[in-house]
Amino acid sequence: MNQLGSILFYKLLSTSDLSIVVPICNAMALIVSAIVGYYGRPFGVGEQMDQPKKASFGVLLVVMGVALCMQDKHQRDSLKEQQNVISNIGKDEL
Repeated sequence: MNQLGSILFYKLLSTSDLSIVVPICNAMALIVSAIVGYYGRPFGVGEQMDQPKKASFGVLLVVMGVALCMQDKHQRDSLKEQQNVISNIGKDEL
């Protein structure tokens, strides 16, 4: 499972920014650990979760944080694109 996470990390890193890839991969590691820990007990790979509701809430907070990071990155990219278009308008007239 860890090897698949590393492959995902390097694949995403080749196509996206580091500031987005790291939170996504860290969040995925937390989510997969929580899921395997909770549902893997019958198969001998899980562990006893004392407070599964708190773990689920923590996963939700991490997912929301990653979503905020991605939205912020998207807004910054859109703003840069708009600024480039505006700056090129003045250059075309010269």
